[in-house]
Amino acid sequence: MGSIMTRSLAALAACCLVAAVGGCGGGGGGGGDMVVQGASIKGKVINAATDGPAVGVAVSAGGKQATTAVDGTFRLTAVPINTTRVQVSDPGNRFYVFNASQTVGGATTAVDPTNIVVLLQANQEADIGVIGLYDKNGPPPPPNF
Repeated sequence: MGSIMTRSLAALAACCLVAAVGGCGGGGGGGGDMVVQGASIKGKVINAATDGPAVGVAVSAGGKQATTAVDGTFRLTAVPINTTRVQVSDPGNRFYVFNASQTVGGATTAVDPTNIVVLLQANQEADIGVIGLYDKNGPPPPPNF
């Protein structure tokens, strides 16, 4: 009798384990399922006076950070979708970071590079266009920037 009871308890424990593990994974609609969604942000940072790339400029959003490449481009990935601001900073202190221009779709506007507004949607890429910074060794930014 003890061996029947032991086998029954072992079978019951195995069934509970299978049910518990099976209920944790995939499947849809379960209240415990969590899908992490993020977005990416891309753009380019240039020297507004020369139109050349601004290399080594830091770009951050939602706790993620990237440094501009030799062509001035950057891409931030896995940015939380509740992020609404992008910040551009210059660790090398070569550019003015209080005035900049932003060109998206052919339209250029003045922006604060420490507070660029972005609209992120889950699993999509936002393009913030071209950010123009003014070199401290060149002419100062125009008054409206």
